[in-house]
Amino acid sequence: MSYAGIVVALAIYGSAATAFASDDLTSLKGFEQAFRRAHDSHQPAEMERLVCWDGTTPKMRKDMREALRESIRYPIDAIAIYPYAIEARVNGPLKHPNIKPASVFNVRYFSGKEEGHRMIVETRYIIGKKDGIFQFVVGSRRPLSFTHLE
Repeated sequence: MSYAGIVVALAIYGSAATAFASDDLTSLKGFEQAFRRAHDSHQPAEMERLVCWDGTTPKMRKDMREALRESIRYPIDAIAIYPYAIEARVNGPLKHPNIKPASVFNVRYFSGKEEGHRMIVETRYIIGKKDGIFQFVVGSRRPLSFTHLE
């Protein structure tokens, strides 16, 4: 890539990063909007910006990055946010979370049709609040993901 091409690429990336930096992550609605924008940009780095990486191991980081990158392939069908206590009762608590879990960020992705049915991939991310902003929590297991037909 030429010098001019690198400058243009950096300018484009810089303007995208500035737009994402203005997201309001202090509310669940703002976090959802930031997630949708990052997802729709198809830029893994923007998705990763929503994660609290403090106190994580290389394996934890790898698992979270894989979950986020896999999700970019599918359009978002719906997002639901509900209390973490429900998830902890159903699937057990997340072990070794790097920040205190507060809510489940359940994202439904439409992944195509199978024998006339809609194929849905659902991923349950855990979110918490650190320093006044919502972020994805990283723990001992990657976000749970399920595939089903409707």
